Amino acid sequence: MLLASRDMVHRGHRLLSHPLYGNMRPHQQPFRTVLLDGSLGRLDYDSLNLIEEALGVYRSYGDLPSPESFPHKDDLAYVDLKLIEHTLDIYGL
Repeated sequence: MLLASRDMVHRGHRLLSHPLYGNMRPHQQPFRTVLLDGSLGRLDYDSLNLIEEALGVYRSYGDLPSPESFPHKDDLAYVDLKLIEHTLDIYGL
């Protein structure tokens, strides 16, 4: 998912949410919603730096368990939703 977001940033999209919002590490939270805007027509270097830093954090954890292996995955999905709701509200989504 972060790789797909990075690819979209390279195609001219801008991050609307921080890819590591909520200060939860990859091994703690298997869900990570990333919001991007429509195409800007140019590379947004701030977005690129944020997504590359997030990818570096994920890579430092090596192989991560699948979301299905988390015992409370429904609760974790709900936490992800609650964390992103503020950003959704800011952008009227």
